[in-house]
Amino acid sequence: MGGVLGLDELTRRTGSERSRVDQALVELERTSMVRRNSGALSGWSLTGAGRARGESLLAEELDSLGVRSGVLALYGVFGVVNAELLVICTAWQVRAGVDPPELNDHADACYDAGVLDRLSGLHHRASAMLSELEDLLPRFCRLPAPVGHGVGSGRPRGGGLGHQADDRLVPHGVVRTPRGSPGHAWQAAQRRSRLLRATARRI
Repeated sequence: MGGVLGLDELTRRTGSERSRVDQALVELERTSMVRRNSGALSGWSLTGAGRARGESLLAEELDSLGVRSGVLALYGVFGVVNAELLVICTAWQVRAGVDPPELNDHADACYDAGVLDRLSGLHHRASAMLSELEDLLPRFCRLPAPVGHGVGSGRPRGGGLGHQADDRLVPHGVVRTPRGSPGHAWQAAQRRSRLLRATARRI
C-alpha cells in the first residue's frame, strides 16, 4: 500500500473480493496497522507500525523466493529512470536554457513534441523495468503502469513513477530513496512550478 488508497483500488491490487478486503481493513485498523482517512483525500493508509510490519513480511518474501539481488538491481535502474523523469517533467513546465527560468506557455508545438517524445522513450524503459520486476514477483503485475497514462495525453504525468516504483521495490527490505533524491523529485518539480506560476502572476 502506498499513500492513501480507496477500497476499490485496494480490491483491484490484491485481486481479492471486495468484502474480504473491507473485512481485512477493519481488522487491521483495530490492530493499528492502518488508518482510515476522511476529507478531500479519503481512503486507507498504513500507520508507522503497519509499514514496519509490511516491510518485515515482504523482506522475508524476498529471501524466501531468492530474488533479493534481482530486486536490488532493478531499484538501481529505477533511480536512473526516475531522475530522467524529473528532467522531462521540469522541461514540460519550464523552458530549458533560459535564465532566469521561464514558464513553458506551450506556444511552441515543436518544443512540446520533443518533450513528449522523450517521455514516450522513458515510458518504454520504465515498462521494461517493471516487467522484469513482475517476472520476479508476479503478484505485482496488478499495479498500474507508472508513466504510460501520460504518454499521448498531451501532458507528462510522471508523479506515479516515484510512488509506485517505491511501493513495488522499497517495501521489500530495500533501502528507501532518501527524501530530496530522485524518488521524491517530482514533488519538488511541482513545488517549483507552483512558485513560478505565482511569481508570473505578480509580474
